[in-house]
Order: sequence, then structure tokens, then C-alpha cells
Amino acid sequence: MNEGRRNVIEVQRRYPIKEFSELVGVPQQTLRNWEEVFGDGFPVDRDPQNQRYYTDYHVRLVGWIQQWKEEENLTNSQIKPMLKTIRSMNPFEQGLMGEGDFSALAVQAEQVKSQTVAIGQVFTDQLEKQFSTYISQIQALFTMNLDDQRNMIREEIGRALETLDARDSRLISSLDDQNQVHREELQKTLINIADKAENQGEVTRQHLSELLAKDLEARGAAAEEQAKVIDKQLNDWAVVLKEDIEKMSANKKRKWFWGK
Repeated sequence: MNEGRRNVIEVQRRYPIKEFSELVGVPQQTLRNWEEVFGDGFPVDRDPQNQRYYTDYHVRLVGWIQQWKEEENLTNSQIKPMLKTIRSMNPFEQGLMGEGDFSALAVQAEQVKSQTVAIGQVFTDQLEKQFSTYISQIQALFTMNLDDQRNMIREEIGRALETLDARDSRLISSLDDQNQVHREELQKTLINIADKAENQGEVTRQHLSELLAKDLEARGAAAEEQAKVIDKQLNDWAVVLKEDIEKMSANKKRKWFWGK
């Protein structure tokens, strides 16, 4: 290692994660996530106590990442290959760089970013064309399937209507048969009721005639007895009246004889 490189190594600082987080304004958890997401593009060494430490090299990396995210709106998946490219062009192995090395890497990183964006745009254009073709094919297939489905639905509706018509015909025929049976049974029932009513009426007439005859007979016997009683009473009255008349006649004769 030459003397200039040795001087650079000697002046490089090591920042524990808490101090580095405050220095660059990035939360500690975000720094840990970047280490996992970016992998070799954002290497973080550890001291003998297995504690993370960061250097001025990481200060530059964080500055580029923030610039790409805030100004270029790049995603982690777009930033990751750019960091790996910068890492692969790193002229030193210990995570330490001189100011001139950083400037050169910055230019190269900008070139890599431009290439990545261009490739992404080409990929996006191709993807949009493929997607548009795919949508057109789906629409054509959907239209074709829709016509087939319409025809199939029409056929199913036709068969269903035929089935319903046949079922309705059978149902109407069955109802007619049942109604005919019910009418015949009802007619028989009415005839039986009429016959029973007629027989019952004849019996009732005979019974009434018998009752009337008995009543008349009873009334005749009572009238005869009453007539006898009345006849006896008339005879008794006639006897009393005769006696009264005879007494009155005798009294008149006496009065005449005595001159009174």
C-alpha cells in the first residue's frame, strides 16, 4: 500500500451506529434494514466486540441513497445494483477511500444510475406492450366466450321452458282428473244425502201422523169427558132451576089464596 493510501486509512473515522445515525439523520433500524436489503452494496463491518461501525465511506453511500430516493424516486430494488456496481469498482478492500476515489465513483454511480433508469424504461415499455396485447387477447377471448355463454344460456332457457310447459301440461291434466274424481264423489255424496233426507222425511211424516192421531185421540177423549162433566152440570142446574121454579110457583099461589 502506498504512502497516500496509508495516510487516508489513518485519518478514517469509525462511527458506532448510534453516532452514525445522528450524523446522517437516518434511524438505526433503517440502517439495519439497508444492510439486509442492499447486501454487498452496503457492507457494514464489526469490531472485535461484534458491534457495527460505519466510516466516511458509508456517509457518502447514505448521501447517494437519500439523493436517489428523494430526488430520483428510485426504489430499493433499483438502488441495490447501483451500490453493488460502486462496490465492485471500489479500489480498496478495507472500506476506506480517498476524496479523489469518491469523486470518480460518484461519476460512475451516476452513469450506472442513468443506465439502470434507461433499462427500466425499456423494460416498462415492453411490459406495457405485452400487457396491452394480453388485455386485447383476453377481451377477444372474453367476447367469444360471452357469445358462447349467451347461446348456451338461451338453449338452457329454451329447454327449461319446454320442461316447464310439459310439467304444466301434466299438472293441468292431473288436476282435471282429480277434479273429475272429486266431482263424481261429491255427486254421489249429494245423492246419498238426498236419499237419506227423503227416507228421513218419510219417517218423520209417519211419526208426525202417529203423534197427531194420538194427540187427536187424547184430545177427543178429554173433550168427551169434559162434555160429560158439562152435561152433568147442566142436568144439575136444570134440577136446581126446576126446584126453584116450583118453589116460586107455590109461593105465588099462597099469596093469591091469602090475598096478600
